[in-house]
Amino acid sequence: MRRPASPFRQRGQALVEFSIVAALLFFFLLAVLESGLLLFVVGTARFGAGEVARQESESGNAVSADQVEEVVVVRPQV
Repeated sequence: MRRPASPFRQRGQALVEFSIVAALLFFFLLAVLESGLLLFVVGTARFGAGEVARQESESGNAVSADQVEEVVVVRPQV
């Protein structure tokens, strides 16, 4: 006749199952966080590129266009 499992053994099994599931859930949580940060960085880079292109197009072919761009783009005013 087989004896029923002790409560300590059942607790150990639950702990092992929880550690496996918790590791997977933690991995997926970090994956979602990292993908959100990636989307933020891509959006910021696109915005910055658009702003530089807008500033360049506003300068046109004026004589001092390069000097204006250096002041505005390289050293932005706060």
